[in-house]
Amino acid sequence: MVRNVSNRTSNIKLRSLGRPLYAPNDVSIGLELDWTIKNLEVLRDLVDPPVKALNEILDELYQLRIDLIEAAIKRDTEKYKKAAGAMKKAAKETKEAIDDLANLEKAIEKVAKAIGKAGELLGKIT
Repeated sequence: MVRNVSNRTSNIKLRSLGRPLYAPNDVSIGLELDWTIKNLEVLRDLVDPPVKALNEILDELYQLRIDLIEAAIKRDTEKYKKAAGAMKKAAKETKEAIDDLANLEKAIEKVAKAIGKAGELLGKIT
């Protein structure tokens, strides 16, 4: 763990595996999506035998990443905040599943819910 402390700004950042442990209130769906994907890729590589659902959900997340890049989305909307919050929960659950594989099913459920919220944001799900 690395700590960067700036006395001038009283800004403390804690990092673990390159990810901020403390994030500002402004949640980015793209950032949380990337961490969710990275965590699921680690889980995919840890689980033996492979879990088909992990590969399927990763495929959906890769497509979601492309869709989000292509979409012009306003971050101050309620749908964005809900989608970003759901993806943040998904990233947290996938990290917990890495630490304890018994949490894998719960993590997959959170990711599926986050995909639904992001789909609503993109107008793909009504």
